[in-house]
Order: sequence, then C-alpha cells, then structure tokens
Amino acid sequence: DPTMGARPLRRAIQRRIEDPLSEEILAGNIKDGQKITTELREDRVLFTAVDENKVRAKVKSAPR
Repeated sequence: DPTMGARPLRRAIQRRIEDPLSEEILAGNIKDGQKITTELREDRVLFTAVDENKVRAKVKSAPR
C-alpha cells in the first residue's frame, strides 16, 4: 500500500502470530531452547514446540 506501506502486514503478523506465541511462552507451554513451527489449520495458527530430543509437544492453537 503506497500510503500505509507494510504497517497493515506488520499488525496482522503481530496480532495473529507474535501475541499468541508470547502468551504461550508466558504460560510456560513453550520453553527456552525449544524450536517452534507454525501451521495454519482451519483458520487457526497452530504452534508446535520441538525440544532437543525431537519430542513434539502440541501447544494450544491461537484463533486466526
């Protein structure tokens, strides 16, 4: 957008990914050292935490 630039995209990323991911970290569902993957399922962003042992722990998905 020539007027707004990338700001609308930045806000969408913040609202749909950064905010829910931060909440999961603060809730203790995602721990230091884990790698996080994201995928979109049925209009929800699903975070998957993978620790050093490659054991997958499903994390609460955030509404889209």
